[in-house]
Amino acid sequence: MASDGRPLVFYGQLPVGGDPPRTAYIFINSSDDAWSFEALSEGNAVVVRPGGPPHLATIAKGTGPRLFEQVEEPNRFVRRARPVPYERFVSVVPGADPAEWSWPDFGPDDFPRPSHGDGNKIGGTPLFLQGPEYPPGEGWRFAFKFGAAWAGREMGDGAECYGFVREDGTGAFLWQCL
Repeated sequence: MASDGRPLVFYGQLPVGGDPPRTAYIFINSSDDAWSFEALSEGNAVVVRPGGPPHLATIAKGTGPRLFEQVEEPNRFVRRARPVPYERFVSVVPGADPAEWSWPDFGPDDFPRPSHGDGNKIGGTPLFLQGPEYPPGEGWRFAFKFGAAWAGREMGDGAECYGFVREDGTGAFLWQCL
């Protein structure tokens, strides 16, 4: 739950491996002033099942807030966009680690593209957009990475989302953008 008592928005779920196999359920605070990019902040939470408790308080609810996309209604007398709930599915692959991460050389007018081969994935080694960033504390294992826009909500300029788990089944989430 957010600090104001409102429930966080369900953002997605991914397998995170382990023994026993686990699933991470990701929640974000959709408020514009929430710091959802920072691991273990009040802006996001990861519930791992089976696993330990998340860092934020939880409540049992059958349904909660959802993500929406704006759908244009051009045939109306007054043009408008209305929010429509939706689901997205991200295709992930087991992480394959190259011997060394390298970025191509870009000219001053080039926009970096995700041509480095480290797209949506489960496990492996992360390639961070802004340099290595892990949740605070010890014992975190990289679990997944995916593009925010493909998951249904762009967080910033080309945001990439990263998830981490510990052996005790606790999880953390953060994102970086270009």
